Amino acid sequence: MLQMTKRQKKLVACLHNHPSEFRRADDLAKDLQLSQRTIRNEIRQINDLFDEPFILSWKGKGYQLNPNNQLPDDVMDVESDSAAEVSYSESNLLSLRSGELLLNWQMHIYISESTLDKTLQELNHIIHTRYENISIQRINSQVQIDCDEKQRRLVYSCFLVHEIQEYDFDIRNYTGFFSSCNILELKSYIVSFNRKHHLGMRDFEIFSFILHIAVMMERIAKGWDINNPKEQAEEKSQKLAEEFYKGLYEQQHIILSSSELNYLALLFSGKISRITSEKFRITNSLLRIL
Repeated sequence: MLQMTKRQKKLVACLHNHPSEFRRADDLAKDLQLSQRTIRNEIRQINDLFDEPFILSWKGKGYQLNPNNQLPDDVMDVESDSAAEVSYSESNLLSLRSGELLLNWQMHIYISESTLDKTLQELNHIIHTRYENISIQRINSQVQIDCDEKQRRLVYSCFLVHEIQEYDFDIRNYTGFFSSCNILELKSYIVSFNRKHHLGMRDFEIFSFILHIAVMMERIAKGWDINNPKEQAEEKSQKLAEEFYKGLYEQQHIILSSSELNYLALLFSGKISRITSEKFRITNSLLRIL
């Protein structure tokens, strides 16, 4: 039988420690410092490993271990820190390169071909709601996405927006998506910059900007800069980007090339797609955070 990942074992252990209780997705997410969407995805993966559901879902109550299944011997031995565990979550898309086969998902996360195909279908459905010409493709047991760097960043932001549309957003739950920046400090800086320069960004626009900057920093840290941009920002936006970069460098210690500065300026000018009020319904929790 295929094995669970360490993170999946931690999830099972959380349920096992409360055998008489139903655990809600938000409670499990807080315990494991994951998003609710990731919790649901992990439960689906775990159940795919067994002939009958290993974790039962009760509408309005939450999740509980199936008493008909025996608990694997190694579940309780799982280490507390599973941060290095590879997941099939959207964050892996930050490592996909155009035209190259990079990530053997089956090898890393121990899922079947049918589960992999179903996952890619779901991810492509999300992408196609905004970008019809971009798709993730599987060749044998590896995946690739064929688009330029600017489009790749838009795709990743799209996934994060999709997650927020389904569940109430708490930015603290998303720190695990970004290893190359402190997203809480980034949020504070962007809110302050918006006020100082009287940019008039509304809450959902600030949030969108946070996502784009965080994704930009993550990609740069992985060695994927934007080169030879096809579009140049106007002078006003360029000056704003240069001013923003000064504070960003002091806080996050990131170095931007001239092409990345232009990308940043395009963000300020609104020429890179952001979340709009029509596409994103702001929740009360988001208003409290920002």
